[in-house]
Amino acid sequence: MFTLRQCYQFFVLMALVMMPSVASFAQIEDEVLRLKDPISKKWGYASKVQNRKSPLKGIKKLAVSTLGKAGSSMLSDTDAEAIDWVIPPLYDNVASEFSEHLAGVEIGGLVGFIDINNRFIIEPQFEPVDKLTGFSLGMAAVKIDSKFGYINKKGEVIISPLFDEASNFKENMLATVKQNGKFGAIDLNGHLVVPCKYPLETAMTTIPISNKLYRQARDSVEKEFKNQSYTICSQLKACDDEINGKIADSTWIQPLQTTELGEGDFKGIKDHYKRMIVPCQFATVTYDDANHLYIVKNAAGKYGIYSYKGDCLFRPLFDNIENFEYEQCVVSVEGVEGTIDNSGWIDPSFMDEICNEGLKFDNEGNASKAYSVYERILTIDPNHVMALNNQAIIDIDNKDYNKGMKKLKLAHKLAPDNELISDNLHKAKKNRNERRWNRINTGLEIAAAIITLGAATYSAASGQSINSSGLSSSNNLNSNSSFGNASSGMSGSHSNNSSSSIGKKCKFCAGSGRCSGNHRCRGSGKCNYCNGEKFQYTAGHPHECGPCHSSGKCSFCGGSGKCNHCGGTGQG
Repeated sequence: MFTLRQCYQFFVLMALVMMPSVASFAQIEDEVLRLKDPISKKWGYASKVQNRKSPLKGIKKLAVSTLGKAGSSMLSDTDAEAIDWVIPPLYDNVASEFSEHLAGVEIGGLVGFIDINNRFIIEPQFEPVDKLTGFSLGMAAVKIDSKFGYINKKGEVIISPLFDEASNFKENMLATVKQNGKFGAIDLNGHLVVPCKYPLETAMTTIPISNKLYRQARDSVEKEFKNQSYTICSQLKACDDEINGKIADSTWIQPLQTTELGEGDFKGIKDHYKRMIVPCQFATVTYDDANHLYIVKNAAGKYGIYSYKGDCLFRPLFDNIENFEYEQCVVSVEGVEGTIDNSGWIDPSFMDEICNEGLKFDNEGNASKAYSVYERILTIDPNHVMALNNQAIIDIDNKDYNKGMKKLKLAHKLAPDNELISDNLHKAKKNRNERRWNRINTGLEIAAAIITLGAATYSAASGQSINSSGLSSSNNLNSNSSFGNASSGMSGSHSNNSSSSIGKKCKFCAGSGRCSGNHRCRGSGKCNYCNGEKFQYTAGHPHECGPCHSSGKCSFCGGSGKCNHCGGTGQG
């Protein structure tokens, strides 16, 4: 004989088995946190683990977890801009969590229900309540004409609004309601099975001397459920299946009516739900209908991208942006071109090449220009270890020790096996007159960091050799930096090794002879984007692979699998 809890769990399990893609959404829903944006003062959902787009670590990570309940005053504006939002902060209020794949949100004085893709499954139409929720047993309590009733996932009223207050149904298939200042309980049909005579809900549900009627109602509901007396269950199940199928369709684009807003010289976009999809901050806003994206340009002439759902995929950072083809496009920063796609992905090697441009200015003694280049990289990718390391050195050179140390510590945390960063961090703790710096260049790959991070970390620039472990040797690169008084003469010095490179390992492939590095084939010869299949897939639909032009071959080695710097010899 099944217990009521087992019956409920079986009902949920069957729904998840029938809808495996919805079950995967449940995992995403569990990883989000209700959070208030300290800048806009609006609510959204942030990732509980701030490690994809955000440099929030340690105490800041703890702050994000705490601030989901308490506000956001501990986060600076810089940190707030880097928050990894799963659903952008567009709402006046949101439910504490998703329940049965939906969450209640309030906007413009009305309450509706969204899915994890920020699509309104039930449009805003209900009155605001003190505590927003999701769904339970296929129903949600809502407020209509100052009274509470219950709706299904289509937004249809299932139990008429008759109550002064109401909570969602519990697993025991009873819901607490309130009338005339007293609490009672209803069953799935909306019948009052426990009269509203209790001054406190706990007196009705948990206190042994007073919860007899509640226990009797619970047992009666369990019996009726086992006898399949609640025909509403089959109706709710059918509604669930239909709506869950809609939620599982990630290709479904919700039709939106949008209005361009203007405040002086600035433009933005608001949809008919009153969500500010694109804030009024930009000189121009252009809609890419094919990719459902807004291309924005700020007053400084930099380009960024917002999705039709309000996600800021890229802040205005690019000097130029071309049209999207096969869901990808070419952008440029500091004269360097790279690839992004319409989901917010950016080619990591693009960042490395920009970092090389900064390193050129750094080595020429133009630290301010180099710093601005590194800053642009960190704005796009706050966890870029090369830019963090190099900018930290400039900070400490400029006697901003605290800022530099924070960046060095973060770079070390991201790449703990990087000997150069470890060495720099050690030196930063010593007397400033004894420091000599290592700035990282993308020329030499540090294999351990790649294995650890899944992202490229590289060793120092010219004059350095690679030892058998694949890590940079302990020789230091001349940074032309001085410490303390400029006349102290305590500047970094280094004489490059002028011996022949014959017999030395190739610094690009670490002697392997294979095509190696970020998004390279590592010797297979196959395109790393399509795995040699010539096609990529979006929502199950094939399209030609842009990076390899549908050849299936690695675009770096042309399909040979050999390092294109040493020709496969492994020697530099």
